[in-house]
Amino acid sequence: MWLTRRILEGVPRQENRTFEPRLQRDFGSNLRAWRTSRGLTQEQMAEQLELSARYLRTLETGAGNITLRTMEQVAFSLGEDPIELLAGTRWDEATGSDR
Repeated sequence: MWLTRRILEGVPRQENRTFEPRLQRDFGSNLRAWRTSRGLTQEQMAEQLELSARYLRTLETGAGNITLRTMEQVAFSLGEDPIELLAGTRWDEATGSDR
């Protein structure tokens, strides 16, 4: 116990940090970039993914909570790697085109 306290003495406290759901926001932003780069409306893409347009809107804004399973299904339906949709390594958000 004393060793743990001794080690943690130099570690700064993280009490002032606030949680921000960055992954949800990034996934939604990348999903929107993918959709717009292909000229699809939300309704067209929702139909392609077999999701409601309302749910797709919440995903794109980062407000919707997506399960890993649904994320994989979305990526599979789009023919993309779920990691790329999450990381945004393939799309330039400013232009909406592939990098």
